[in-house]
Amino acid sequence: MTTRNDCPYGPRAALCPVPAQRVPAAGARQRAYLELAALASSASQARRHVRDALARWGLSHVADDAELIASELVTNAITASAALPFRAAVGLLVAAQPGRVFVMVWDASHKRPVLPGQSDDAVTGRGLAIVAAMSASWGWVPDARGKVVWAVVDLEDPAEQQAPQAS
Repeated sequence: MTTRNDCPYGPRAALCPVPAQRVPAAGARQRAYLELAALASSASQARRHVRDALARWGLSHVADDAELIASELVTNAITASAALPFRAAVGLLVAAQPGRVFVMVWDASHKRPVLPGQSDDAVTGRGLAIVAAMSASWGWVPDARGKVVWAVVDLEDPAEQQAPQAS
């Protein structure tokens, strides 16, 4: 496991391969990067990394949502990496801009992430549906060396939202 705060601008671009202008969080004021082995135990490390970064940045109020999103994206990346004929790391970047937090996960698979149709009996395959439900938006960016799947968490505190006034 490697922790860095300069990705996607650092020298090890293979772990965070998308050019800065294509990364949704380019120009983010706060960034925290974690390189993970493609192992099931890495999901818990990803959750801890997200929670710690958001606490340092004073954004703990979105930690539960961001942790769940990171856990699902990292789990999907681990699954995608397991199908590859070589060992590949998984990269996790958490970045904050005014009003939002980005959770981005890189893996070496070129397979497009898909929201599969699920039956109520399905045991797996709900990760992207959870990400879609918990985030303001999500997407993916292909790269010659894999892909980055990203999600955005809005920072608006639900306690500050006002209910619509009845007329």
